[in-house]
This record gives sequence, structure tokens and C-alpha cells, in this order.
Amino acid sequence: MTKGTGCDTIQKGEKAFFSPRKRVSNSNNRPQKITGGRKKIHSNANKSHSTLRAGIEDLSSFTKVKKRAQKLLQWDEIPAWMRDNTFITRGYRSPTGSYKECIKSLTYLHNEFLNVWTHFIGAIVFMVLMVTTASWVSSEIHTVKWSDVIVMYIFLAGAVGCLLLSTAYHLFSCHSHEVHRFFNRCDYVGIASLITGSCVPVFFYAFYCHDYLKVLYISMIVILGVAVCYLSISPTFSLPEWRIVRAFTFVGMAASGVIPGIHSFLAFGWAHTMQSLQLGYLSKMAAFYTVAVAFYSTRVPERWFPGKFDIWLQSHTIFHCLVLAAAGYHYIGVLKAIHWAHIHAAVCPAI
Repeated sequence: MTKGTGCDTIQKGEKAFFSPRKRVSNSNNRPQKITGGRKKIHSNANKSHSTLRAGIEDLSSFTKVKKRAQKLLQWDEIPAWMRDNTFITRGYRSPTGSYKECIKSLTYLHNEFLNVWTHFIGAIVFMVLMVTTASWVSSEIHTVKWSDVIVMYIFLAGAVGCLLLSTAYHLFSCHSHEVHRFFNRCDYVGIASLITGSCVPVFFYAFYCHDYLKVLYISMIVILGVAVCYLSISPTFSLPEWRIVRAFTFVGMAASGVIPGIHSFLAFGWAHTMQSLQLGYLSKMAAFYTVAVAFYSTRVPERWFPGKFDIWLQSHTIFHCLVLAAAGYHYIGVLKAIHWAHIHAAVCPAI
């Protein structure tokens, strides 16, 4: 009886374990858990995919904006107010209408890139000279006067002003028509300021002992400089077809400095004039400016090879470099003139 009861118990257990209803019940519970897990995984995967896709779209959008900001145009794609040199066929920045976007163009190549950087670096150099020159001159020449420092700083201020205004024009020339026109005029005013500032120390030391002549010739160049600045803000003066007129206007203004030089030669002789004007450095400065104007006027080498000098070594970049060289030689010449006037000059000559 006990044995039979045990067997019956075992059989009932087996039936209970292998009962189809139980198996269905168990099998129904497991897939619910599995299905819930799969749904959760699938949901997380969808969220991750959406996040990744959004990130890719944002990156793609940023890249498109970046490319659009750096897109360079051909000559026939730019507006009329940006057209100046027909021999520069590509590398033009798109009109931005934004100073911020113009400043960003400092970081990528275009056909104004070197024109901006050459004079911007030059402006920094001359600003450093403004800080260091006075202390150096006063320590080397104990008899130096405030008038010596002032005329030197008139030249340095003219150089810095010219270079900064030139930098601003080439940097912001793609902003808009109004901004382009404004800074173009400022650029010409800067050139007139540099010529005026360069002439002041020359006239000052040519007639160092003769106050009347100093005042006469310095006043002459200042009045002429103001007149050229006034002419520079004329809308007609900045037109591309007036390029030759502009060149001769500035050359004529600079050439007016020959008159005091001839006066000094006739009054004091060659030896005195050679030293007081430091003609060695002055002639080098004049040579660099003359060659610079030749490149500016003729637009060589791009005139000979259109499209080959759009970015590198275009005539205006060469013009900028020659202007820097001329200003550098003139700075040295003025220092030499101060040194000679205070240390090596004899008694002031009579006229």
C-alpha cells in the first residue's frame, strides 16, 4: 500500500510537471519578460539613433555654414562694387554684411589675405617702435628736445595710421557697398597721412636752425596733405578708372618735398644737405615708393598672366611690401638725422 501510494505520488508529480497547461502557463510568462526587455532595448536604440542622427545633422549643418562662409567667388560672381582688378579672376570673398565674418576671413586664404596681413603686421611693428623710440633716442642723445621727439612721432603716427586704415579697408571690403566705399576713402586718407608725416621730419632737419623755414615748409606739406585728404573722400576719386590719377596725385604730393631739398642745397651746400636730410636713406625710400607706385599703376604681374597671381604675389601685395620697406628706410634715416643734428653737426650755417 505504501509502495503503491509512492508510485502514485511520483506519477502525479510527473503529470503536474509535464502538464500542457503548466507548460503553456510557464511559456506565457517567459516571453512576456523577454518581449518587455526587447521593447526596452529597442526603445533605447531608437533614442540613441535619434540622438546620433541629430548630432550628425548638427555637424553637417555647421560644416555647411563653415563652407559657405569660406566659399570664394569668381570675378563674374561678385557684385559691381567689388570689381576693381579685372586680372584677378578668383579668390573673392562673398559679401558678408557682417564685421565678424570679415574678421573670420583672417584665417583662410583669399585674394585679400596677404594684403591684409602685410600691412597689419607692419602696423604692429611701427606701434612697437612708437613705444621704444623715445626712450632709445633720449638715452643715446642727451641733448634731444621735445621737438625732435614730436616730429619723429608725427612720422610714426602717419605710418601706423596708414597701415591700419589699409588693413581695415582690405579686411572689410567684402562687408557691403557702403562699408567698402567708406574704408576705401579711409585708405586714401591714410596714404596722404603717411606722405605728410614722412615729410615733416625731413623739412624739420633740413632747416634745423632756421625756425621760419621749418614752419613755412611744414605748413606747406600739411596744407597739401589736408587738400589731398579732402580730394580722397570724393566719390569720383575712388573709382577704378581714376587709378592713374590717384597715383600721380600721391606722387606729386611726395615730390613736393624736393623743393625744400633744392633750397637746402642752394643755401647750405651739398655736404650739409646730404647729412641733414640723410639723402642716402631718403633716396632708398624714394626708390621703393617709385617702384611701388609702378606696380600699383600697371597691375603687373597679373596683367601679363591673368588668373595666375590671384592669391600670391599680385601687384597690390608687392605694393604693400615695398611701402613697408620704404617706411622702414625712412625711419632709420630720421634717426640718423636726429643723431647728426645733435652730435655731428657744426655750428648752424647761415643762409
